[in-house]
Amino acid sequence: MNKRGLLIVSVGVICAVLFGTYLYVDHVKKQYADTIIKELKKIDEKYNVQVAALKKQIVKYEEDIQVKDHAIDKLRGELEKVRERKRVITGKIKNEMERSKNEEGKIWLETQVWALISGVAEGERAIKCADSIKKYLYTKYGIVLFYPAFSKYSEKLGYVSVFPKGLKENAAIFCHTNPWAMVGEAIIGRGENAYLYYKTILPYEANKIADIH
Repeated sequence: MNKRGLLIVSVGVICAVLFGTYLYVDHVKKQYADTIIKELKKIDEKYNVQVAALKKQIVKYEEDIQVKDHAIDKLRGELEKVRERKRVITGKIKNEMERSKNEEGKIWLETQVWALISGVAEGERAIKCADSIKKYLYTKYGIVLFYPAFSKYSEKLGYVSVFPKGLKENAAIFCHTNPWAMVGEAIIGRGENAYLYYKTILPYEANKIADIH
């Protein structure tokens, strides 16, 4: 074989090898691509299932939230109605109980003492509150809740008017409320009145009237 023939054969072999290599590489690339596509499909299917489940859950939560929001709005409406009824009833009761023209329940201990303790009443107003306690509410047995006591049951007043005059909430003497008056007197510098109120409710004093206590 001459040189020209050898060259042709060599070129042919090289071309065949290169073409074969190209085909092999192309085949490998296709296989690799197919493998990647399959894996991507698996991943896509897996996460699509998760996404669908999450979307379903989100829809359920949104529905629950709507139901709860509706229930909350309904409860808020009921609450406002109750508050309004309370405002109306409380207003009526306060008007009934606090009018100075009322024959009963004209002056209340809590109103006076907390005006003193809180500092709402100062100067002459504080003195007036304290003087009113001594004038209208103080007795030789202690300080009553209010004056005068209610003499009969009132539907508007309710519980406070259930009891007879001077018993329990109907203008009785409560030991836990008497110290408020002592504190109020001490705040305005009238220690003698504070001591008087303290001494009046001592057990020693109660023993002196044990037969009627």
